[in-house]
Amino acid sequence: AALLVAVALPQTTSACARVNVTPAVGAGDMAKVLGSAADATVLSTDPFILLFEQFATPSEVEQLVDTMTTQQQRQFEKSTMGPSASKAALRSSRSIYCDTPLCYKAPIVHSLMDRIGRITRTPEANAEFLQLLRYDVGEQYRIHHDFIGGGDVGGAGGRVYSFVLFLSDTEEGGELHFADVNITIA
Repeated sequence: AALLVAVALPQTTSACARVNVTPAVGAGDMAKVLGSAADATVLSTDPFILLFEQFATPSEVEQLVDTMTTQQQRQFEKSTMGPSASKAALRSSRSIYCDTPLCYKAPIVHSLMDRIGRITRTPEANAEFLQLLRYDVGEQYRIHHDFIGGGDVGGAGGRVYSFVLFLSDTEEGGELHFADVNITIA
């Protein structure tokens, strides 16, 4: 089963560098938005961590992977986490972004993004492009935070939520650990 984790990140006071200045969530509204998410198990409220056991069907997962690998006509590329070599050491995975119209206008991408937007009550203009990450045996993403300030991500603005959709099951490894609250999702 596919899992989805919604993590509410600290809000920034930085201005967004985009024409759309509508905030993804108003100050103090995080609990109201995420506390009403149907079909979610609340693992933590500080920070908010929600677990959706049945967010995407196996067919949707297959369609998403096919769309992002075939329609993008790309291979997975080494994840660098920015220009510095020290940042690259944080993540040893490979990735593909859904950053072309052929990909982000695909029905499966639109369907999943719409579902995320309904849960978070976030306008599409506030969303980043989907990204597929592939971890092989021994690869990892070290402890980090997902916060991105207002002007750091172009049109999407600052990152308020992170969604992680597990696309496959593994016999060993593949956990997502939230160190500050000692919660591990496998």
